[in-house]
Amino acid sequence: MPEKEDLEKGFTIGDWDVLPGRGVLRRGEHEERPEPKVFAVLLSLAGRDGELVTRDELVDEVWDGRPTSDEPVNRCLSQLRGHLDDRA
Repeated sequence: MPEKEDLEKGFTIGDWDVLPGRGVLRRGEHEERPEPKVFAVLLSLAGRDGELVTRDELVDEVWDGRPTSDEPVNRCLSQLRGHLDDRA
């Protein structure tokens, strides 16, 4: 699992550069700024590279364990896929 400090320096997913300090996804000259929760989900998943991450774990990490329905999690995952052009 990458260290949090390493993730904060930035990393690459596919052909996207992830710039956490700016909250930006960059591919070439194109930049996108996902909303903060979407970016937090990305960082949470990136910090668990290759591991299965449950919805409960995402809620604990991104929503500070506050009870939430599946809808906010689904919405963030859907938006993240849209930003990354993920057709999965």
